[in-house]
Amino acid sequence: MDTGDVQIVSLRNRNGQTQLDIFYEKNPFDKDSIRLVQDKMGQDEELMTWFPQETIDKTMDWIRRQPRNVQESGFYCPFIQKILNDSFIDFRYLCILLVDLVAQIMLVLAMSFGVHAENC
Repeated sequence: MDTGDVQIVSLRNRNGQTQLDIFYEKNPFDKDSIRLVQDKMGQDEELMTWFPQETIDKTMDWIRRQPRNVQESGFYCPFIQKILNDSFIDFRYLCILLVDLVAQIMLVLAMSFGVHAENC
């Protein structure tokens, strides 16, 4: 893995599991091996085109269960950054956030017209 090509990380077994799926399932405490695979996957420019949503969910769950220092260092990992960027900057999510923001502004404006300042 350490000396292999980036394409080695896109291999899957007969069940369609990636290498990370297997680590998360069989040995979630081997942080060094998981980080090695994550680092190698982070080098793949096309990662988010083939990376399964199940593995993204497992990755987020794995990070959630790690100690605080491991969580914080994980956010500097290119692999985690790609996952987070794809999840939160995706056009669908941006549209939902913008619609929500507009709805909240309209609600505040509508509610503020009914409020009058009382004289003290």
